[in-house]
Amino acid sequence: MQIVKNKHPKTVRQLAELMYKEHRLLQQEIIEQILDLQNHGKLTFKEDTALFPLTLKGYLSSSYSYWYWAIITIALQPLQQYSPYQKTLP
Repeated sequence: MQIVKNKHPKTVRQLAELMYKEHRLLQQEIIEQILDLQNHGKLTFKEDTALFPLTLKGYLSSSYSYWYWAIITIALQPLQQYSPYQKTLP
């Protein structure tokens, strides 16, 4: 708990690395201690919401929407080949 209070690790990975450096515990022991602290309510994990866009505008301008823009671009390709003023379609 002192590591969490003093060092303020942002991820579980950082916490595990700090625990290893200070106590030279095996990975399995570190995992068990972290889970034990979580089970006793002494350690809680927060989901980093900065990783996920929270608004539609934020989502559409993020890298998560690449698939959306790719499909829109592909779907609009046939429409760009024809002029609205053409009398007949090829």
